[in-house]
Amino acid sequence: MATTGYQAGVESNSVVLSYIDEATWGTLPTTPAFSRLRYMSESLGSQKARQRAAEVDSGRQAADMVTTQFTAGGAINGALSIGTYDDLFESLFCSTYATNILTNGTTFQSVYLQKQLGTGLFLRYPGSYVSGCNISAALGGFVTVSFNIASQAETSSTTDAASTYTADNTNKVLNTVSMTGSIQLGGTSPGSVESFSLDFANDGAAALFAIGSSTAAGMLSGVFTVTGRIRVYFKDFTLYTRYTAETEGKFNFTLTDGTGTKSYLFEVLNTVLMNPQIVAGGPGQAVIAEYAIEGKKDAATGKTARITRSLT
Repeated sequence: MATTGYQAGVESNSVVLSYIDEATWGTLPTTPAFSRLRYMSESLGSQKARQRAAEVDSGRQAADMVTTQFTAGGAINGALSIGTYDDLFESLFCSTYATNILTNGTTFQSVYLQKQLGTGLFLRYPGSYVSGCNISAALGGFVTVSFNIASQAETSSTTDAASTYTADNTNKVLNTVSMTGSIQLGGTSPGSVESFSLDFANDGAAALFAIGSSTAAGMLSGVFTVTGRIRVYFKDFTLYTRYTAETEGKFNFTLTDGTGTKSYLFEVLNTVLMNPQIVAGGPGQAVIAEYAIEGKKDAATGKTARITRSLT
């Protein structure tokens, strides 16, 4: 016999994230078919900015606080797998995949997010835009991805915004073992890589507010930038020479799911290395050389980054 009444509250295992692409910013599409989203953790929420007037009071009492702004958004953190976050990548890049190739552009893309906390308990995030993303890979782990989300608003509801759901895909989480030989800088291997990370950002992206409304009136798309870091086992001055000469070149890496058929190729089309740290961390340890990666606009394409996917 099943036991009831044991839960003090909703378990995180019951929380479902889902989304649908928006045709009109902040508007739920007609007959909405949502896609469930795989994730490891999330911090979607809202926050009110509060201020108090500096009024003089003979009783030394502070004036009441008043709400001056209401913002919404947060982060979605996951383990990267093929095809899982392509719609969020499109929002980040302000572009759409063309023949399985995505480059940064100027076409604004937003999604309508929903968080189901239990039966009849929903939080909705219309007008959600990806303002930034981190992709990280480290020795002994899997590839992680984190998306920063800026939303028009957060609202609660007891009804489901979705009319139907598309199940999340079942593609494997991408590991770092199958990346052997796939990391390149300027067309050649940078050496034995311990870890690397890339930060894609729409700098300046933010919700715009107007007097008379607690929800955002619009969204700034920002300026697309890419930065990162790479850590390699130090052997010689090859990378250091690139740094001192400010030698430009593409940074790219390929991620496969182990089947040999599904993959991502991430490319920062032009980069320079900056700010090296070549240090001995302690006795009996490998010397690590860490460099900052500075992404630049590619002169040939006029773009900064590109993702090429193989889904079959």
